[in-house]
Amino acid sequence: MPAIADVTRQVLAEYLQFIKKGHLPATGPSVTSGLCPFGLSYRDKSAHMRSAQFEQEPQTVFSIAPDYVWIYGFGSTWQTDEPYGRGPAVKDFSAYTAAIREVEARCSSRPKER
Repeated sequence: MPAIADVTRQVLAEYLQFIKKGHLPATGPSVTSGLCPFGLSYRDKSAHMRSAQFEQEPQTVFSIAPDYVWIYGFGSTWQTDEPYGRGPAVKDFSAYTAAIREVEARCSSRPKER
């Protein structure tokens, strides 16, 4: 998997170049990265990304694109009792949710840009 920071920077640079060439205002769509920690189907609750890797990825993405991070969850991969896939998520599920809460807390404590 390519380094998420490098890909995000490249896409952002290309987007800004497109805006500049078209003499368009730099408002509207924005660029950020998305993370997909679990399976890619309704019933697949397997880890697509190890919890240790997921603990670092959101912070990396927020450092480049601080507005938001898109975290993909297909079907019921984040839920335990849903019609698409009953049963527990990955064994160390709490590590994934803890990583999100930690990054959210760090981002909330940052001074707002003006």
